[in-house]
Amino acid sequence: MKMMCLSFHDKRLVTMLSTFFGPQTQLITGYRKKQPLQFEKPTVILEYTKFMGGVDRADQYCGCYGFTRRSYKWWKKFSSG
Repeated sequence: MKMMCLSFHDKRLVTMLSTFFGPQTQLITGYRKKQPLQFEKPTVILEYTKFMGGVDRADQYCGCYGFTRRSYKWWKKFSSG
């Protein structure tokens, strides 16, 4: 079985392994400092972004926000009597 290992730097370094895609690239138009710019991007990254769904976004947000962290009780009971 052939395996392709890819390391691509756009905004951050992205490393991928693929047994389906090869080292093909596609010409896309992006923007840098509000100026259109054409550059080549690997097909495996474009297809991954196209079909990833919300799972990776949810995992990313879970890592950034500590919503499972316990907090202190900030309310007080009020008794009338």
